[in-house]
Amino acid sequence: MYKLANGWTKESVMEQFKKYNNGNMARDYKRGICVYQTDDGNRCAIGAFIPDGHEGLQFEGPVNQLLMRYSDLKSYIPFDDLDALEVFQQVHDGSFSGLDIYQRIENFLRDMLE
Repeated sequence: MYKLANGWTKESVMEQFKKYNNGNMARDYKRGICVYQTDDGNRCAIGAFIPDGHEGLQFEGPVNQLLMRYSDLKSYIPFDDLDALEVFQQVHDGSFSGLDIYQRIENFLRDMLE
């Protein structure tokens, strides 16, 4: 079980995710890569917690490298455990069965958090 950090609640995490994610993977289809924010503004599970205008939104690489490069982001992210962040992103990316993206995130919040 993972724990929330930085004052986040399960409800506020879901609200933030829905605010910045349109129900689809945040993917640059021209280059064939996942991104923290697409050209149309859609964000991945981690990107939803990066502040507007932060240069980390344009970063390419795994979340551990993102947080090493932009350590200030740790205070915005809802988990302080790197494993939790990686699983959260995997849930977003659809590595679990055919449920829609919002349902997968809700299931993660319900089943994997204290």
